[in-house]
Amino acid sequence: ADENVCQIYYMLVNPVDDAIIKQNGYNLTNEELNEFNEKMIQGLNDNVKIIDANTYLKTYGYNTEDGLHYDADTYKSIYEYIKVCVTNY
Repeated sequence: ADENVCQIYYMLVNPVDDAIIKQNGYNLTNEELNEFNEKMIQGLNDNVKIIDANTYLKTYGYNTEDGLHYDADTYKSIYEYIKVCVTNY
């Protein structure tokens, strides 16, 4: 491997809690996030490694404080998932 080349990672935007997010004044849906993430996947160079914490959270669960911001356990889970992705790419 060329030591002068760095690997670029892009983490997709994580999900929101559609059930409570609007009650807390945010105007964002998972449908909109999914569309954005799909455009990013299509538009990024093939050399960019994608970290799909969005699917990870939807599969294994997540909790938010207000529909947008996660609780401490979820943030820790995201951190651990990123470490695994970066190590295994």
